[in-house]
Amino acid sequence: MVVDGVAAKESPVIAPAEEEVAPSPSEMQALHSFGFVPQCSSKMLKLVRWIPPLHDFSLNVDGACKGNPGDCGGGGCIRDSQGNVHLAFAHFYGVGTSMLAETRALSDGLLFASALGYRVSIVYSDSQSKCNIDYYVIFLH
Repeated sequence: MVVDGVAAKESPVIAPAEEEVAPSPSEMQALHSFGFVPQCSSKMLKLVRWIPPLHDFSLNVDGACKGNPGDCGGGGCIRDSQGNVHLAFAHFYGVGTSMLAETRALSDGLLFASALGYRVSIVYSDSQSKCNIDYYVIFLH
């Protein structure tokens, strides 16, 4: 399906991605014994979990920019309360800023939801700049 030049694919379920796990101490020892020195992040892990919508659907969006300005794009997905992905979308926006990418991803997600009849009750985004936009989308729906 294409809405305003952005393609999306409806899917009953998309399998979760495999998680990357740091090597165990015994695996690290084995790697060192063969002369390998893996570059592992020393950052502390942060537990992140998804909170399902109480009713209707959730919209998860994100945008990214290589340089600011630079090549940018965005995308997202619409999920039900069980976490099943009903729609996923991504789009290259051309040269722009990170704010443009984040905002266009939100706009594209809302357009798809409206065009396909999904009632979005909550929007998830990592953009602090769009915090006020997301607040109004959530509570003025």
